[in-house]
Amino acid sequence: MQKKFMIAIGSVLILLGVVLGVYYFGSLSKVSPEQQVQLSPTLGVVSNIGDPVLNISYGQGGYAKLDVYPIKDAISAPVLVFVHGGSWYGGDKDNLRTAKDALKLFQKKGMIVVGVNFRLVSDKGFGENGVTYKEQVSDVAQSLEWVHKNIASYGGDPNRITLLGYSSGAHLVSLLGTDERYLKAEGLSLADIDAVMAFDVDAYDIPRAIAECTKYNYPAAEKNLPKYFSSDVDIQKEASPITYVRSGEKYPPFLLVYSGYGGGRPESMGAQTLSRRQSEVFAEALQNIGGSATVFGNTSFTHTELVMKLGQPDFSLTGVVETFLDQVLR
Repeated sequence: MQKKFMIAIGSVLILLGVVLGVYYFGSLSKVSPEQQVQLSPTLGVVSNIGDPVLNISYGQGGYAKLDVYPIKDAISAPVLVFVHGGSWYGGDKDNLRTAKDALKLFQKKGMIVVGVNFRLVSDKGFGENGVTYKEQVSDVAQSLEWVHKNIASYGGDPNRITLLGYSSGAHLVSLLGTDERYLKAEGLSLADIDAVMAFDVDAYDIPRAIAECTKYNYPAAEKNLPKYFSSDVDIQKEASPITYVRSGEKYPPFLLVYSGYGGGRPESMGAQTLSRRQSEVFAEALQNIGGSATVFGNTSFTHTELVMKLGQPDFSLTGVVETFLDQVLR
């Protein structure tokens, strides 16, 4: 009798488990991918750790998405936040997935990588679609606030964040690394950024870049920079990272990288040195107030090689980046 009773109880428990399992997993399957990502750290259902977790919402707008490239079994790993290029009006965080060697390099260094999207400006003129560089930097700052609050769920350390910006993204991360207002608006500060790597942009000192662009063999900047930062010199200065380099302030260390060729554009067939000039001027400003800034580049590099070849052992930038990270991640 007792044996039959126990069998009956066991059957009921099994049936109850099946019902609950169908209810739980059936409900979860109806949740959007973004919601599953947000739920998964709490529920512990991220089974594909090590695979990218894509299109996580960090804000309200449809543009406010980021991707996390976690590392298996990571605990308090340093974090790299990648800000894409695209002349301020184009590009996408998905560009990171095409730079496979670079991604592997950072993962080999034990870093969890985050790629972010943000609003894009119009290519018709400054503020034509209601978006300027200010909204872009604000968006990236908001993504950093998400990283700071949530990256521990993916094995990352919110107190060890390095920024990498490529092309126009280099301008955005350099503003974040100097003009603290954007970070403060999200409850963060410059102390929350370990380091900044800025790859190949001519917009550290925008008025100067416009004035010197022909001298340094990149006359296109005279047309392009006012299109994205207006012809108003005061606005150009406000958009320039060098404007915020002041004595008495503490800035994260910078690695400033330049190239010499623009990938076949007519105005760049000869080696342009404007990005090198801008990198040197910005680095000197940081160094003059006791900051740390390293400049590296080669006029034989193309703009695209800086990310597409990064991570390859025979590409000299790979070793420079590794050395820089070894210093800042200690």
